[in-house]
Formats: sequence, structure tokens, C-alpha cells
Amino acid sequence: MLYVEIIIKSKTRMTDQLYTYSVPKDLEIEVQRGKRVVVGFGKSNKKTYGLIINVKEDLNLDFKVKDIIGEPLFVNKIAKG
Repeated sequence: MLYVEIIIKSKTRMTDQLYTYSVPKDLEIEVQRGKRVVVGFGKSNKKTYGLIINVKEDLNLDFKVKDIIGEPLFVNKIAKG
């Protein structure tokens, strides 16, 4: 299974960290560093944009993660570098 670490688009410093989400099978070939995705964020699962910072395989996590819910929308050329 693939996982992505993303930064959430937010104006608050409370979210200045990486968040881990799992990637549904139908989106695995689409995800890559620098792409923007839609995720459910927080307890309310508010639809929020995130930027993929890392793509990882088969993590051993001690916590439950949510799936990304929207396919990547564009490639950020600066982050792709």
C-alpha cells in the first residue's frame, strides 16, 4: 500500500507539520511529490487541499490513517525539483 505525507493548506500554525494519508489503489499511479490532493481533515473530515511532500510504501504505523479523497490536481514545478 502507498502512503503520502502532505502539508495541509491552512492559515494556522497548528497545522505546520506533515500528515500521513493512505492512497486508494485507483490513485496509486497518479500520486507523486509536488501534486495537490484533496483530503478529509480533522474530526469533521472537512475537505481540504494538501501538497504531497513524500510518497512511501508499506509503512508500519501505530495509528489509523485516512485515504486521500480526491485525485491530484496539478504538479507544482517548484516542489518537483
